[in-house]
Amino acid sequence: MSPKRLLPSAQGSGYATEAGKAVTTFGFETIGETCLTAVTHPENRASARVMQRLGMTYIGIQTHYGMPCVFYDIRKPG
Repeated sequence: MSPKRLLPSAQGSGYATEAGKAVTTFGFETIGETCLTAVTHPENRASARVMQRLGMTYIGIQTHYGMPCVFYDIRKPG
């Protein structure tokens, strides 16, 4: 399965951050998760910034999908 991306004309419009907020709310409030994680390629700074805007914490470099990725997580408040 290939990764899904925003078209270049849609990038920088806040869509990824809005989607991330919706996923975070769904994960914490609807299905009751206590920790959510996200990974991206180290050179994908735009995705890392989205993770930071969501309040996620940088954990480090880990191997995912057979390649090094930056790893972030967020814990459910309270």
